[in-house]
Parts: sequence; structure tokens; C-alpha cells
Amino acid sequence: TEDDYAFLENCVFVGDSICSGLGHYGIIPMNSVIAQGNIAARNIFDFTFTVDGSDLSLVSALVNANPKYVVFSMGINDVNITSEEEFAEDYRELLSTTEGFLPDAELIVLSISPIGRDSTFTANENIDKFNKALEKMIGENEKWHYADVTAELKNEENALKTNYSSGDGIHLSPDAYYA
Repeated sequence: TEDDYAFLENCVFVGDSICSGLGHYGIIPMNSVIAQGNIAARNIFDFTFTVDGSDLSLVSALVNANPKYVVFSMGINDVNITSEEEFAEDYRELLSTTEGFLPDAELIVLSISPIGRDSTFTANENIDKFNKALEKMIGENEKWHYADVTAELKNEENALKTNYSSGDGIHLSPDAYYA
């Protein structure tokens, strides 16, 4: 809708390889996506991002973009490495830092997307625990928002719907992003 496009024009999406699919599939312009593989809440400040031909820190990329909305989408790279509590605290640091540099921006965090039933990467029940910890932490700050995308992406087996997998059971198909 027009409202959807108006919202997207004022957004920057930040995250991991799953998030980068938004730009790679052409769902939103690549210049609205600050993402790459292996990004996690625990290590995002260790990376630089190529934006308009320049390598920038996350903070510099966000300040240059000056979006009205920053949508964070990451976590799959954390679920096998940290605890839910550490994950939530790492995300808190990320959101606090972002808020410090973009005090007028709305910060929205998407839940970690589920994985396919046949994936051995982790268990969806594990992802659910991380999402609960994330939602709880975000609920403690009225300026931050949590968006649960899992309800649309999951089937009755608590797994990623088959048509929403890009083929590896972890990354999403274009249909998943539209959903």
C-alpha cells in the first residue's frame, strides 16, 4: 500500500544475512539495508558496512542515513553461541547505543525467524526462548518496539513454512519477506 511504501522510505533495516535478503531480493532498496552475514547482537560493532561505496561503522551508517525508523533483524547467529540473557543484554547495548546517536528514531526489533523442520542448525524451541528474552527486554523500554514475525512464518509444527525457505532451512525466500 502507499502507507507501506511511505513507511519503508523512512526505514533502515539492520541485521544479518537473513535481513540482507530484503535488499538482495529487491524488496527494498539496498541503500536501506545495513546488513551482512555473520552479524549478531554480540558482534555488530566489530563490522563495517559498505554504504554508497564507503566502509562505515554501524553508527556512522545510521547517522548518515538519519532514518525515522530503524528495524533490527538478527539473532540466528547468536542462538548457538550465547545464552538468552546474554543475547538480550547485547541487544540492549545495541539499542541504547543507537538511541544515543539517533534519539528521535523509532527502534523496532523483529523476532528471530524460525528455521525449517529438517534444519539441524538449532531447534525452533531454542529460537522461541531467545525471542521471549528479547521481547521481555524490549518491553522494559517504552521507546523500543518488538515485532513478532514468527506467527506468519511458522507452520503447525513450530517450524518455518516450506515455501518460506530459500532452500537451506534457515534463510528466507522472497515470499517470506512479503508475508
